[in-house]
Amino acid sequence: MVILVLLTEEEFRKFKQNDPVIVEKVYHACKKNLFNYFVIKTRGNHELAKELLHTTFCSAMESSSKLKTMENLPAWLLRIAYRRFADHQRKSFRENKYMNIIKQQEKSAQRNSIENKGEETDQETRVLLLHMAIDTLNEDYQKIVRMKYFEEKKVDEIAGILGKSPKSVESVLFRARKNLKKRMFELAKRHDL
Repeated sequence: MVILVLLTEEEFRKFKQNDPVIVEKVYHACKKNLFNYFVIKTRGNHELAKELLHTTFCSAMESSSKLKTMENLPAWLLRIAYRRFADHQRKSFRENKYMNIIKQQEKSAQRNSIENKGEETDQETRVLLLHMAIDTLNEDYQKIVRMKYFEEKKVDEIAGILGKSPKSVESVLFRARKNLKKRMFELAKRHDL
């Protein structure tokens, strides 16, 4: 795939500073090729291709200041596009893996219509939903949540391991729990649980 973006040195400097006019110029120069790349990768799913295109450019804007030379711009955008697609694939794989387990449990619960078994299945479903939601958190949140709740470490221990202050760990833990709760509701809603 060929992505051709013609920028002057001044425009490149402005792009690195997220100048809206220049970012839009780059977006329009690359949009068609990247969209077609995503359509091929997603096997014709145009909605998903649009979503991936959007996340690619959001990621590009977040890290545009790190770009060193103008010549690297097309390869840099393509690398970001590849990574966003790989992220999507990993996320889909995790969700499908957990959803298959949940469906198997539901089938087994239907076969065994004992009341207590139904309560156990609901609990197992909630636990799987929790693990799915944790897997969607960023790495920092995942580490802290796992250390705190699965490894049962104290905030001071986590702070020592991560080289952060206890207040910082508590703050990140608060945001992680808030984000985790939001993700659990989204996943439950998306999968009708």
